Amino acid sequence: MPDDSTTQAIDTAARMLRNDLERTCGASPAAAVALETALAGRRAWVDAWPEGAEHVPGLVAQDVQEIIHASVDDRWPMCPEHLDHPLFIEPDLGPDAFWVCDRSGLPVAPVGGL
Repeated sequence: MPDDSTTQAIDTAARMLRNDLERTCGASPAAAVALETALAGRRAWVDAWPEGAEHVPGLVAQDVQEIIHASVDDRWPMCPEHLDHPLFIEPDLGPDAFWVCDRSGLPVAPVGGL
């Protein structure tokens, strides 16, 4: 049975990613499935490594993006500055993950803040 810290980490990540999906018009049935798949996988991960709970939002964002790219060949979320490429997550593992423009290398928004 997951403890409260696992549930809190997963709920926080879910809320942040739903916000980013909704604000970038990425809230589709495929995206909802991608989010649920990513959350389920990271629930087991944070159960195994509770100290990593602060990293869950960034990891879920990466997971959702990879699932969307692989399943629907979509480039989500698109860069608001250069509409021809998606944003990516930085750092790969960190408590304060943010969306970054691949072209300029500049941060665009924190995860959950698009």
